Amino acid sequence: IINRDVLTLYHLDDLAYIQELYESIVKQGSMPRSKPIRLMTHNGCYIKVETEWSAVINPWSKKLEYITGKHYIVEGPDNPNVIQCADPEIAQELTEEEKNKAQMSRDGIIKILKETLTKPAEVAKQQIIKRCNDLTLYMETLMAQRIPEDELRLEIQDAELSQFERDSVMLGGISPHHDHSDSKSSTETTLS
Repeated sequence: IINRDVLTLYHLDDLAYIQELYESIVKQGSMPRSKPIRLMTHNGCYIKVETEWSAVINPWSKKLEYITGKHYIVEGPDNPNVIQCADPEIAQELTEEEKNKAQMSRDGIIKILKETLTKPAEVAKQQIIKRCNDLTLYMETLMAQRIPEDELRLEIQDAELSQFERDSVMLGGISPHHDHSDSKSSTETTLS
């Protein structure tokens, strides 16, 4: 079953119903449990499942990303060893007309998945528009409020000395900011 198109696993007689299902899922975004559908197992037998469907829409592109289904098995296969390889003698041979009909149904489902405008995408678009409008209204309200200049003035009181004052403090009598001509240097000062 791995690396196989799920549309090829549906029973031929269920494809018309499945096409309606996919159309409904794409438009509504989800669907409660479906009627029983037959899915082929690895051994070629069919199981009947009821499925809860949901669609995932990309919020940026508003396109359908994928559809997920949670399957509930209603009826098991005729051969319970589902990992056994299919017996080619038992495999159902389809006429050319049945194969064409099945392929047309599968193509119809793919077309639905690619082209149908989705209701969830429209809802998401409306939510984004509403959020933008709310943000615009909030920003306009902030801009309309006049704040007195007294509230905007910020006074900073620094307890430490400024950068310039700290640099001009003499350490050991040597400082590039100190004029040596007006006082004695530290070498001429007596020790105390």
